[in-house]
Amino acid sequence: MNLLLNIAALAAFFLINSKAGLVLAVLVLAALLLRANWATRCSVLFMYGMYIAGFVTIVYGLPGWGGKIVLALVAPIYFYLNRKKDINPSYLTGLTYLFFIILVFYVFYLLGPQNEFCQGKYVSIITTLILSYLSFIVLIDSKSLNYDQLGQLFIVSSLFCFVFAVKYIYGSFGGIAYGLGSLRSTATELKGYTDVRLSYQFLGPITSIGVAAYLQSVDNIKSLVHRLPLIFCGIAIILISGGRQNIVMLLVGLMMLYYCNIRGVNKERHAHYSLRFLIIILIFSIPFFIVQSYQATEIPFLRQVFEAQSFTEAINRAGNFESAFILIKENLFFGTGLGGYYVIGSAGPASIPGAAYPHNIFLELLCETGVVGTLVLLFPIFIYWRKGKLPLNLKSARSGLFLLPFFSILFVRYSISAGLSSSVELFAFIAAYVSVKHYAQQPVQCNQSLQKSEVIGVQKDQCPTPLCQDSCRMV
Repeated sequence: MNLLLNIAALAAFFLINSKAGLVLAVLVLAALLLRANWATRCSVLFMYGMYIAGFVTIVYGLPGWGGKIVLALVAPIYFYLNRKKDINPSYLTGLTYLFFIILVFYVFYLLGPQNEFCQGKYVSIITTLILSYLSFIVLIDSKSLNYDQLGQLFIVSSLFCFVFAVKYIYGSFGGIAYGLGSLRSTATELKGYTDVRLSYQFLGPITSIGVAAYLQSVDNIKSLVHRLPLIFCGIAIILISGGRQNIVMLLVGLMMLYYCNIRGVNKERHAHYSLRFLIIILIFSIPFFIVQSYQATEIPFLRQVFEAQSFTEAINRAGNFESAFILIKENLFFGTGLGGYYVIGSAGPASIPGAAYPHNIFLELLCETGVVGTLVLLFPIFIYWRKGKLPLNLKSARSGLFLLPFFSILFVRYSISAGLSSSVELFAFIAAYVSVKHYAQQPVQCNQSLQKSEVIGVQKDQCPTPLCQDSCRMV
């Protein structure tokens, strides 16, 4: 069934400029949601469902409704998982940390311009922190989360957004060509003709996380072959999206998955070398394909990368970073206050018209909270690490999902893109991680129908039978 759904998703990708492509994408997404367990559905809807539903309702002229509808659906699922002890975190620890973060930002809101923009930014930070914290609790602490289904749903959700946008936004303008960066090019050309656009940058994290999650449990060549159609679909979406950061996130996610695979898998299980071989091929072949494509046809969004004189020019952030450095020097200790980069910096000598943030979480913190505020915000993380509550490898969630690729993808995104209203997800991730217990030495439970007894004191790759190994979950 998984192979058929993956092939159907790939077919939808090749039919993006027709109604059949959208129908196939909807059917595959619906089938995967119906097959997924409650924890996996909750995680997908919490993390990206609100954005996707919001995008769809905006297209149909109902802005603001999509996210609210999904939140109304997710809330009872979350309470159900909590009641059934599928998630069982220490809320006091995580919420105390979140309250501390919110309080610090409030102090710097009072020190800032305090206009409507700053107020909206502060409210957005609070909303993102709370919703992201709850979604990461499910991702990290659920013992029934199925990361195969999670990976499939993330990739197919990205495919749905892609196909939906082509059909209802770009379709009347001739559709999308299958070329490197074609979605970005089309969105740029139509910027003045339509008020509704799909953010090609959104496709990066959801697809990269999906690829990393879906490849994690590959333990033989047959399993890998069954996944290839959907993996190809996800990689193609990222290349067509035209986001430089999307490509970087994918490559970093694959590298971290390779690291986790080597460190976390019994080396005697040689079937896993098929996955390692595929990752190595992708890490080298994707950049090679990009270079060859640029040499054959000078693609606009890559020209700046190949002709840049510095890293900041290559990622198109030189002006943003320069503006931030100027403000940091002028307000070294306490910053400009929350929202000051846009309100105060927009009138500065190195301002970028319309730029509301410097596209780097650390520069934005230093710019708006100064050295003092940044150290205050980061100090609890250092304490958690010193007490052993925050291992640097972030290797495994309760379900066995590798967290390092996930965290690395988010870290890359918020190091070169997005504003503080979104990048505070990193603080929410830390809060969720320190809320849950450590599972590295916990017993495991076999979920196979023929192996119902608990296997005490063994790791996942030491389970009695190969059939048992894929469904073992930490308890």
